[in-house]
Amino acid sequence: MKVHCQYSGLEFECSYFANTKLTYAHPIFTASPKLLLSRVGDWAAGKLNESERRLLFLSLLNTTELIEWRSVALPSDSIVQNNMEALAKFVGWMIGLQNLLQ
Repeated sequence: MKVHCQYSGLEFECSYFANTKLTYAHPIFTASPKLLLSRVGDWAAGKLNESERRLLFLSLLNTTELIEWRSVALPSDSIVQNNMEALAKFVGWMIGLQNLLQ
């Protein structure tokens, strides 16, 4: 079945119920910030394709809980590439701050 991601606008495959089309968040949006940050090295090494870069960027942005999803986000690849490092540093800072406050 094809699932249309309500945040990134990308489609992904899901087993079962072929010929059904759903709109739902891609599973990467449930990943922990630490797991997402562990993949930033793949981005820096140029190992991710454009769709993977967008998913990583938007899922990192989602972990900040500072945005409200009202529509599909379609940042250009240049926006993703130019802002990924700063976003990853910010998410890392947030994690460190949360650890201090616990």
